[in-house]
Amino acid sequence: MEYKKPERAQGKCTSRKKAPFGPPMQPEMSSNINSENSRVLAEIWDDLICPKKRLETHGRFLLKKLGWNNCSSIFDACLGTGADALYLLEHGHEVFTQGFDRIVGNEIDAHFRSIALAKAREKGADLAITAYDWRELGKYRDNFGSMVTTLGFDAILCMGNSLTYMFSREDQMRVLGNFKALLKEQNGLLFIDTRNYDYMRRHRNEILSDRKNFRYSSKYVYCGTDRVSIAPVKISDDELVMEYVHLHSGKVGYLTLYPFGTSEFVDLLLKTGFSEIKVFSDYVPGIRRDADFYQFICVKSPAD
Repeated sequence: MEYKKPERAQGKCTSRKKAPFGPPMQPEMSSNINSENSRVLAEIWDDLICPKKRLETHGRFLLKKLGWNNCSSIFDACLGTGADALYLLEHGHEVFTQGFDRIVGNEIDAHFRSIALAKAREKGADLAITAYDWRELGKYRDNFGSMVTTLGFDAILCMGNSLTYMFSREDQMRVLGNFKALLKEQNGLLFIDTRNYDYMRRHRNEILSDRKNFRYSSKYVYCGTDRVSIAPVKISDDELVMEYVHLHSGKVGYLTLYPFGTSEFVDLLLKTGFSEIKVFSDYVPGIRRDADFYQFICVKSPAD
């Protein structure tokens, strides 16, 4: 399924929830990032995502789409523990003879970033890692090197349900605008995804009555649910809290998230000004109500 940018500008965006913009982060994000809670999440994260299994689908999807669109410079805005960026570095020769020209990973949380750095060193990977707040990316454009400063990145990755950390519409639009500004003018691509929050909101009473009622296939993105149990413990129209329980160690972490509606998410991307948006359900074109995740490839053109 594809969406095209409307010819006329849309009306002013409104948000279900207002939160002030300002450094260093919103209250809703405070436990998500650089906290004791995020330390626990970083420690159990690879068991949750199960990188090897995840990348069988997710990694191949990225390689295929990046190769087809001749994207050789990439900004992984949500590095996490480094799974995506390191996979692309290792397999880049499959789409480009010399591999990708440049991959930069960005991770604002120190606990996740330290794990990604350790993995990159262990593999001897040439991975530049930054720790920029997405809302302030415009300040750092010159830090990415002359090629990016002049031309922009071929592609930006914001995967793993990451934009959902932003609660105010102002911040959501600011972040997407900053991503768009960092892309090259002709066919720069933003890869972004979101969970199927529509399903969670439709079935909130059933899910909250018993976490066993939470449906998740474990085939995509979070593939290690035999090691880490995940389920929402709070669901409202403007806030959702996910609980992550490590089944071996007993460690527990939480993420407080903004539960985008799927149509709301598409509308936000269109209002940002992308000329074309391709939508996938669990990496298959189109929108399925029972999907675990929705992926979006957003195209920037000079007219944008």
